[in-house]
Amino acid sequence: MSDPGGVRRPHRRCRAMVVAFGRRGHGDDGVGPAVLDALGERCTPGIELHELRDPVRLLDLVQRTEHLVVVDSVVGSPFPPGSVFQLPCRRLSPVSVVPLSVGRPLGVFEALQLALQTVPAAERAVISIVAIAIAASRPLRAGLSGPAERAIPDAVRLVERLVGTRPSTP
Repeated sequence: MSDPGGVRRPHRRCRAMVVAFGRRGHGDDGVGPAVLDALGERCTPGIELHELRDPVRLLDLVQRTEHLVVVDSVVGSPFPPGSVFQLPCRRLSPVSVVPLSVGRPLGVFEALQLALQTVPAAERAVISIVAIAIAASRPLRAGLSGPAERAIPDAVRLVERLVGTRPSTP
């Protein structure tokens, strides 16, 4: 697994890549990295796990995989906190990218939209988003709420189904 904010740069193209966003120590915002932790060594060879803070790195990663699965928390979803759902990336309209103003960070959805517009490999890759509904991000708060913690196994199963992994036998 890559380090928060950084990316491993293997020379080969991998079959699937799972990228988690979120900040540990910010309450339920850390549910994405917690899902990645739960996946751990369960992934089969050819599947890379990455924890990122900078969505711009998706532009590089999408070029190196056949299937990109993004795991992130979502505030303000119509679903109750702790709900796990899939958002197909193709629903994101490439033409809806809003020009960024100076000082405004690029979000995960904007980075995916930008990739669809500018990275030829993004059109060939299968891109899926696994979202976990949370009530709010709470800076400087350790641990996850009960609903976020209970969502982790469902999110892991969805990721494994999407990338075709099987849990390894202990």
